[in-house]
Amino acid sequence: MTYDDIQAWVGILSVLAAFAAILLSVFAERRNRQVSQANVRPLLSISSVGYENRRGLRLRNDGVGTAIVTKVTITNGNKTSNAVADVVDVGERVVWDTFRRYTPPLQPVAAGDERKLIELTQKGLTNPNTQGKQLSDEQATRILGKLKHEPASVEIAIEYKDIYGNVQPPCTWNADEVQNDARA
Repeated sequence: MTYDDIQAWVGILSVLAAFAAILLSVFAERRNRQVSQANVRPLLSISSVGYENRRGLRLRNDGVGTAIVTKVTITNGNKTSNAVADVVDVGERVVWDTFRRYTPPLQPVAAGDERKLIELTQKGLTNPNTQGKQLSDEQATRILGKLKHEPASVEIAIEYKDIYGNVQPPCTWNADEVQNDARA
């Protein structure tokens, strides 16, 4: 083997090593991107609040990344809305302590954040400045009792994505399933 042959083989091996390095860096970059996207994945959940003097629903981001909510659909029978207060009927007109109407542009939900979707309290019900009329403690307790059973057919679906724009599995909540779980 001559000196020129050795130089040719060294050149070929150098090109192959450079090509292998490029392939390795492309695969490493793809893996890093997957890891970084997993490190910002949001995970929304809905929970009910059912104390004797307080009823409501809360939205929480249990993931490690910010959730960008793109659509909220709340249904109860044939009623559909973007606010729980529109589809829940407690038998009479009341002013809710808290409720959210989700319309675009929607607010992001940071990791660890918890937001009230809707809340009704005995204190709020018995406050004449809030309700515009004086309700007794008994009336407030009756309304809160109705709310405990009223949303039996309420379904909530929240569509959202992560900060990279990747669509996440929708967050769904069904009052029937929650009540059946509580009875089990």
